[in-house]
Amino acid sequence: MPRRLRAAALLLGAALLGALLLVPGIIGDGPVPPRSSDDSGPVLLHSIRDLQRIVPAQGTYEVTVLLREGRENVPTWVYGYEGALLAHGTVDAYVDLAGLGPEAVAVSADRSAVTVTLPEPLLAPPAVDHGRSQVVDDDRGLVTAAMEAFDGRSDRTQQLFRMAESKLAAAAEASELRARAERNVVDMVRGMGRGLGFDTVDVVFVRPDEP
Repeated sequence: MPRRLRAAALLLGAALLGALLLVPGIIGDGPVPPRSSDDSGPVLLHSIRDLQRIVPAQGTYEVTVLLREGRENVPTWVYGYEGALLAHGTVDAYVDLAGLGPEAVAVSADRSAVTVTLPEPLLAPPAVDHGRSQVVDDDRGLVTAAMEAFDGRSDRTQQLFRMAESKLAAAAEASELRARAERNVVDMVRGMGRGLGFDTVDVVFVRPDEP
């Protein structure tokens, strides 16, 4: 068979095979779906550690962060930056049990009452939800954009998120998150104590740095 005729036959065969795979009813019930496979490696467990804290309360917050930079008497569209971030995040209120010893539990002589001494709740660093947070404004002046493109440095987004973390921490500190955590811990400890047969269960909170 001449070379040109052989090439034409191969092209015709490929075209016919493609038609057979794509036209419904010719092979099976319809077009042959593409195959996919997951060739990922196994998940490696690095470590497991016991957490020596309880988290009795968590606050969820939303804040809008605005960042403006520029020079006096120079329009922002020429030189400057205006950015806005709508940030969502959470703050945990936790009780650290790491230094808790047997002296933290005092039982009365008749074993009808118990006093449990715990550290005051602390606030963990804010955890910003990057999946829900969104930069809603990101405008740079012409000169600013050119300078950043030249030196390759632009950390405005990271700066917005750092500002959001500070604002979330301040909002959590000003809220009733600590008080809610204390109430929840008291309810939990009293429930456990009464379940163990104590008639009176008192909970005393001390500052973590106090003996």
